[in-house]
Amino acid sequence: MKAIHEQERAGHRRLYELNTNYEATPEEFTMVLDDAYSQRMQAATKILALRFKMQKLMTVEEWKALSDQMLAYIGRYRHSESAPRTGY
Repeated sequence: MKAIHEQERAGHRRLYELNTNYEATPEEFTMVLDDAYSQRMQAATKILALRFKMQKLMTVEEWKALSDQMLAYIGRYRHSESAPRTGY
């Protein structure tokens, strides 16, 4: 996840740098955006595969416990929602 986040940040930096170039073409922007989309899809596919591998190794009860812990963790960073979520 950390590497994926860094890839996203690098893509944003490329866009910012490209935006400062007055001579930048629409094709250059499209290329950067296409690359970012491709990387995002590869990361999502990898994460999804890992999710199903984890699921096969866990019982329903273990999965629920993990999901509850994840919700509690991300709940610390949600300031706009008033009611806690249930389930993942």
